[in-house]
Amino acid sequence: MSKRKSPRMPVEELVSASWSNGGTHSAVGQTRDLSTSGVFFYADFEPVQGSTIELVLTFPPEITRGESKCVLCRGTVTRTEPNAQDKIGIAVEIDSYEVLAES
Repeated sequence: MSKRKSPRMPVEELVSASWSNGGTHSAVGQTRDLSTSGVFFYADFEPVQGSTIELVLTFPPEITRGESKCVLCRGTVTRTEPNAQDKIGIAVEIDSYEVLAES
């Protein structure tokens, strides 16, 4: 039985991440999949499990059930794992998110 709150969809989007543990950090990565309750993405950094993290990314119409929306997600790093391309996979449980104003 799956522990996920909502189904993940395979979506490749750029994601901007910022977090603090031992200082303030930021990086850009690429999503593998996402839902309204979680995101898995690859990046060149490894935040500590349990870290609070902010992500800015675009939710596609499959998630919003309407138009694509740029969102700011706040969440918690639940897992990290290396992959074959020298990137780190980061799983984030989303605690809250807000749609950002279009510019």
